[in-house]
Amino acid sequence: ASIDSAACSVQFDLATANGIPVISLDSGNEYKGIQCIVKTDNEDAARTGAYKLANEIGDEGQVILVVHDSNSETAKERTKSFEEEIKNNYPSVSIVETIYCDKLDDLKKKIAVEKDPNMSEDLQKAAVEKMQYYLKKYPDLKGVFGTNESSTIFALEALQKTELAGKVALVGFDISEEQIAAMKNGEISGLVVQNPFGMGYASVVAAARTILQSGNEAVVDTGYIWVTKDNLEDESIQNMLYK
Repeated sequence: ASIDSAACSVQFDLATANGIPVISLDSGNEYKGIQCIVKTDNEDAARTGAYKLANEIGDEGQVILVVHDSNSETAKERTKSFEEEIKNNYPSVSIVETIYCDKLDDLKKKIAVEKDPNMSEDLQKAAVEKMQYYLKKYPDLKGVFGTNESSTIFALEALQKTELAGKVALVGFDISEEQIAAMKNGEISGLVVQNPFGMGYASVVAAARTILQSGNEAVVDTGYIWVTKDNLEDESIQNMLYK
């Protein structure tokens, strides 16, 4: 499961040279010798998140995209698909900022350069940690989208600290106890939830089939579902939760 889509080429070369097949789980990799990639269809899932958020804010207004990193394939695919869905189908919705969680140092530099007179030094420091700077910069903000669990929680905490939770629509990926609690109290509008059990199971099957030389699909799509507080207790949803 690659955090960086360009990582591990040396290790994969060594594995291939020694007859050890490589299976990719969750986030894909640019390496050409991978036998099978088991993952969510990130582009389709992000499109769902985009139109759900757009619908939540009445198909118009400013939104912020919060991305978990700038290197992984999941982040790249979800970001591109979200942006394209909004651009192509929601002309009255504008993505005013795309924030990469691994580039928060750049935000700190930007704040220092702008020297916003309305922001104290303490708030400037907090802005780097919790995204408060952008929430203040866009007082007409209608929505936020997080591309995974950590980025969604990151946005949630920033909204809570600025008393905007529940007022600005928040849509994200994955599902955890903290996200469930926020969904129940109206602070998260909905979540694109992957199938972690199915992903792990399918990866083991793919590895076994590779060893047995019985063949694999190049990509195995393990699916996703859209979850809100209205369907959270459904049995099909409960089976997808992290337990």
